[in-house]
Amino acid sequence: GTGALKIATEDSGKAVSIGHTTSETTVNDNLTVTGNLSVTGTGPGWVLLQSTTASDVATVDMETGIDSTYDVYMIVGHDIRGSMDNAAFSSRFKISTYKSDAYYSMTCNAVKAGTGTFSNTGTANDGDKLRLADAVGNASTECTDFVMYLHEPHGSGQHKGAYGHARFTGTDGYHWSSFFGGTYINSTAAVTGVQFFFDLANAESETVAAGVFALYGLSK
Repeated sequence: GTGALKIATEDSGKAVSIGHTTSETTVNDNLTVTGNLSVTGTGPGWVLLQSTTASDVATVDMETGIDSTYDVYMIVGHDIRGSMDNAAFSSRFKISTYKSDAYYSMTCNAVKAGTGTFSNTGTANDGDKLRLADAVGNASTECTDFVMYLHEPHGSGQHKGAYGHARFTGTDGYHWSSFFGGTYINSTAAVTGVQFFFDLANAESETVAAGVFALYGLSK
């Protein structure tokens, strides 16, 4: 026919349920959602595991659900600012505890907009952290955004690592794009968390002043 099928309650604010917990509902045509969409359960794609908004904290710890459930994990951060200027934005892995010993083999290569200046300040074979960005500005118009990937952090036969890219405004006011990666080479045990923080030499009170962090697992 030419008419439309409408399913609704007489009063607004009432939920409408279709199907049972063990049944399957198939939509064969286009689906339009005019309100907010909330999906639970599993399916192909990225599944949100943890979301955190930072406000003047020493570290941001992303730990929820990093186990053998997924083979690939992604951590996304945006609008991140440190409490002090000219600090580095870094991370560490949790292997029982967050590791701060000098066993991170890592690279952090950044390119400056306009001039093409190349910097690899954070590159080391014996670092105590994994560097994502260096000499980051903290003015109200300056921030850092990043994406980090971890593959099989639950595996036991290989050293664990992560890689990704970031964009940030340096203390010079220019845009920088960084490409980072690193491996913790002193253990093959599972990684169950990733910690993010700003560090500045001789600054004990450096904090993550602001930022939104989200952890996702890629459904098998």
